[in-house]
Amino acid sequence: MLGLGKTLLYDSYLSAEQELLISTIGISDAPNTANVSVDGAFPGVSTTSTMTSFASASVGDQLPGTYSLEVIRYNASNVQEATLTFTVYAYKHLDILGGVARFKISTVNSSSLDLSTFNEGGSSLIDFDALGISDDAADHGYQATLTVSQSGFVTASSPSTGIISMTTE
Repeated sequence: MLGLGKTLLYDSYLSAEQELLISTIGISDAPNTANVSVDGAFPGVSTTSTMTSFASASVGDQLPGTYSLEVIRYNASNVQEATLTFTVYAYKHLDILGGVARFKISTVNSSSLDLSTFNEGGSSLIDFDALGISDDAADHGYQATLTVSQSGFVTASSPSTGIISMTTE
């Protein structure tokens, strides 16, 4: 109180962190849990596009940022059985097309990758078996959530749509 019924408030400076955005994330067995393809997209004109320098990167270049993938395994009754989170890397898949920037995800850490390594049986596909999230006893459903973060930005996460049924190797 300042004597006249007024309260003095002190506000520190405002900092505006820009929010990162992931539009979609998709997973598919190509053709099984030992060869899983993970891809995603974000708006071509967005904070994420700017943060990753997407427009100036070449197809196959690793995109800046810190990425993690959480994979959840479900049984035939869609009951959660296991969860695993691990570090992944994003690679430019296509130039901005229709306002969308597309990327591929891999556990391989390289400055750039040939996109053919993301094809069926490719070396840049994610091996759920080696990571220990798959179960050879039966086929299961999987869902993934990709998280991207970078200093000075608000972290973004996006889950895959629905539970994807995959076959074991």
